[in-house]
Amino acid sequence: RSRLRKQAECEELGSRVGSLTEENEKLKTEVKRLTEQCQALSQDNTALRECVVAAGGKIETEAPALPSGPTEEEKKMAAAAGAKAAAEAMEAAKKAAALAAGDSDEDTKSPEQGVKEDGDDDPSK
Repeated sequence: RSRLRKQAECEELGSRVGSLTEENEKLKTEVKRLTEQCQALSQDNTALRECVVAAGGKIETEAPALPSGPTEEEKKMAAAAGAKAAAEAMEAAKKAAALAAGDSDEDTKSPEQGVKEDGDDDPSK
């Protein structure tokens, strides 16, 4: 039973890794698209401002600055999150490999998991 539970957990983690990888790619594509759109809108804004000035108009506000990208703190947070996800994926892959090789699940138990689930050896029960 424990082996089946662990195998199901590994399959679930593998599926999660796949879906998160897919979501990450979609988000990267969306960020790229939005960045390009923002740059195009900024160029349009600059051209319109130049037209206003050329027509004798006065612009009283500054042109908005384009976002400069993620801050160093945001980069560190993203790197840490990526490292954590990679470690989780690696652990899931190790578990799956151990199960596939038919290794005992004894070496992957934490101390809390050392208690037998079925047929306890306690004679008082």
